[in-house]
Amino acid sequence: MKYTFLTIGIVIVLLVGALFVWQKSNTSTPTPIPSPTPIIPPPTTTPSPVSPTPPPVAPYQTPTGWTTYTNSDLGFSLKYPSQWFVYDQAKWEQDNKNGGCKDAIGVSAQNVIILNSKDLGKCVGTSRPAEGQDGDFVVYVYKTKWPDSPVDLPEDPKSIKTITIDGVKALGSYFTKESPLPRNRTIDIYLNHKDRAYLIEFTQEDFQGNYSPTFHKILESFSFLIK
Repeated sequence: MKYTFLTIGIVIVLLVGALFVWQKSNTSTPTPIPSPTPIIPPPTTTPSPVSPTPPPVAPYQTPTGWTTYTNSDLGFSLKYPSQWFVYDQAKWEQDNKNGGCKDAIGVSAQNVIILNSKDLGKCVGTSRPAEGQDGDFVVYVYKTKWPDSPVDLPEDPKSIKTITIDGVKALGSYFTKESPLPRNRTIDIYLNHKDRAYLIEFTQEDFQGNYSPTFHKILESFSFLIK
C-alpha cells in the first residue's frame, strides 16, 4: 500500500511537470504589430523648360550646272544657271566695236548686269524707262546711296518687306494692282553697301509677289566682295 501511494504521487508529479512544460512550449509572447509607416510620395520637380536647339543653317551650295559671275568693279558676285546669258559692260563694249551698237534700243550696260534665260542678242544694255524690264534678273549699281525710303517704292504698303542680302538689310517690294505706274512688274530690292546703292530686280509671277525658285537661288548666292 505504501508503494502504491508513492507510485501514484510520482505519476502525479510527472503529469504536472509534463503539463507545465507543454503549456510553456505553447505559450509565446505576442509579436507587436508595427505601426503603419506613412507613404510619402517623392517630391515632384518641374523640369526647367529647355529651349529647342535651332537646326544648323546649311551653308549655301551652288546648284549643279551653275556658274559664278564676279564683277570687281561693281563689288559683288553671284551664281546663275550656266545655260543663261549674261550682259554687262564688257559684253556691251565687245558688241559695240566699230560702232556696232549705235542703233541699239538700250544704252550702255555700265553699272548693270543682266541675266536672262534666253539670248537677247547683241548690244543689250539698260533700256529706257518706257521700254520695260531689261531681263529676267538684273542688278543695277549707283554711286549715290538710297534714302531710307527710296522714292521708287510703290505706294501699296502691304507689298513692302524688310529682308537681308548677304547680311545687309534691304527693302523689298513687289508689283500689285495698286502700284503706281510706270513700273515694271517685278520684285525690286533696294540696299546700300560701301557708299553704293544697289537695285536688284527680277520677274514676279503674280500680284502676290511670288517668283521662281531659280531667282531665289540666285539671290541666295549674291555676295559682296568687300564685307
